[in-house]
Amino acid sequence: MIDGPLAHDGIIEIDGEVYRHHGTLKRDAFARTELVEKDGKKYLFKVSRLAIFGRLKLRRLMNGLTGHEVHVHHLLEGVHGVPKLTRRVSENSFLREFVEGRTLDRDPPELRPDFFDEFHDIVRNIHARGVAFVDLAKKENVVVTTEGRPFLIDFQISISLSKSRWPPALLWNVIVRMMQRADIYHVFKHKRRCWPGSLTDEERRTLARMPWFNRVHKYVFRKPYHLIKRRFIPKHGDSEYPFYENE
Repeated sequence: MIDGPLAHDGIIEIDGEVYRHHGTLKRDAFARTELVEKDGKKYLFKVSRLAIFGRLKLRRLMNGLTGHEVHVHHLLEGVHGVPKLTRRVSENSFLREFVEGRTLDRDPPELRPDFFDEFHDIVRNIHARGVAFVDLAKKENVVVTTEGRPFLIDFQISISLSKSRWPPALLWNVIVRMMQRADIYHVFKHKRRCWPGSLTDEERRTLARMPWFNRVHKYVFRKPYHLIKRRFIPKHGDSEYPFYENE
């Protein structure tokens, strides 16, 4: 089933197992993400389900998006601040650990004093595995846990270094390294927004030197992409990372 299993009467069957269904966290033209529970443990169930230009569905691309995100999770296995992958359910879906909290864009609680130091460490540890997050500009990709600690989610467009020595692969690795520098820039940008008075001199200097490729990405890729997306890809839903259990 391209769209994946659907919930019915508060339950959803995934890969032959019955889970309690808590609700849809996100539903758009690219994926459907559900919050499910089994044996007292919560999981995020994500199904890639592209619906571009009306009802056209691109199965191979959907499967590739899922396979890529699963691969990145394998590369980052054991990195603190990255949710644990449970398993790939089908060609276009997977289960992973659910992190209780709110995203940074949804009025999270007071952050721990060392929140941004830990955030920076998480990103550096991701880079040490050869991965660039790429989409760190989005505040909704940073979860603040119930303890006020950072977790990163949504690795769908993250990229990783190639081990090949062929010239195209070497060029690709240059791009990955540039995106890693952009990741650090965005860590400090989030810190400036939340705690501007706590920036160090080095962090201020980094923010003053916006990487040139960020500008290229913004004006050559991101803005045209959003124009095309609004014109041809309909909005299928909303994103709502759950409130804490005690609210």
